[in-house]
Amino acid sequence: MPKGMNYSFTLNSWKKKYTLMLALLFFSSLVSADYVGNTNIKKIRVHDTVTLVGFDPQPANTCSNWGEYIKFDHRTETGKAYLSTFLSAKMSGKPVQLWYIASSAPGTNQTNGCYDGTTSTLTGVGIP
Repeated sequence: MPKGMNYSFTLNSWKKKYTLMLALLFFSSLVSADYVGNTNIKKIRVHDTVTLVGFDPQPANTCSNWGEYIKFDHRTETGKAYLSTFLSAKMSGKPVQLWYIASSAPGTNQTNGCYDGTTSTLTGVGIP
């Protein structure tokens, strides 16, 4: 160990860099989320572990999986809240606002690349 080397400074510097990197990754994931306001629910399909929702018009940066563009896991508490919000909006005829992660295959459909794995994932929903 060389004399005069301050290892606590090196460790603190590494911690700061690591924390900054994690914060940047977190905030960049928020920035990459897409948003659409005032869209109408066309259909809701509850399937095994996932709910798929179709809208009119199709949100940007999504793919069409039999006319469904957004998915979420309805088994979680958040997913149950999403489903409740969608059902309330559908029954009352109100539009919804969506926050979602863009599809990895935008512009495709079920015949050329859109399936449950490439369908956009919901991150938030609201009724304006």
